Amino acid sequence: MSQDAIERALTELAERADTHLAPDVVRSVRRRVRRYAAVRTAAATAAVAAVAAGISVLAAGGSPFDRTTQLPVGRPTGTPSGPYLTVELHPDPDLASRLPNRQPGVPAVVEVVVRGNLPTGQGWPVERSVLGVQVDWGDGTFDGQGADGPTGLDRTAAASCPPAGQLRAWERSEPMTHHYDRPGTYTVTYRALVCGVPGEVTKTVELTVTAP
Repeated sequence: MSQDAIERALTELAERADTHLAPDVVRSVRRRVRRYAAVRTAAATAAVAAVAAGISVLAAGGSPFDRTTQLPVGRPTGTPSGPYLTVELHPDPDLASRLPNRQPGVPAVVEVVVRGNLPTGQGWPVERSVLGVQVDWGDGTFDGQGADGPTGLDRTAAASCPPAGQLRAWERSEPMTHHYDRPGTYTVTYRALVCGVPGEVTKTVELTVTAP
């Protein structure tokens, strides 16, 4: 039934009630007629606006319920076009708690994830472009390879690197374990020296160890 037909029916009902109902009841019926008409008009306007907005979003290739930001497809934002290496350090206390008790101290585990685009060449596999790695556990002890003293890496190895014209993606993930003399919070620093990247690539993380 259309809005006009409903209004006419209610109006006719109000007029018929004039001889049977009190005047205040008749006025109440007429007020309900006017309110009904206003609500129907507002609802129709809102529905038209919502449909128009949905059509606009769908025409743009999205969804009216999608609140995410659409990023262009291609190289990730901020990724260098030349040689690079990124490092992530993820403490893993659950794994540390499951280590066998083979030595004294409080065990700790840090998952190290490295990703990069490094030089390669004839007889030079990409992993060889990682010239040295050092982990400072924050308690005066160090682990790694290619160390040149307790706070640096051997930079002389960079002279043998191949040209950076030919690059290859490289990724590696491994847990590194350590035993501290006592519980506490330590700053763990990872350093890497790689071909094609000036200076050292460093990453730090705060590591809290507790007694088992």
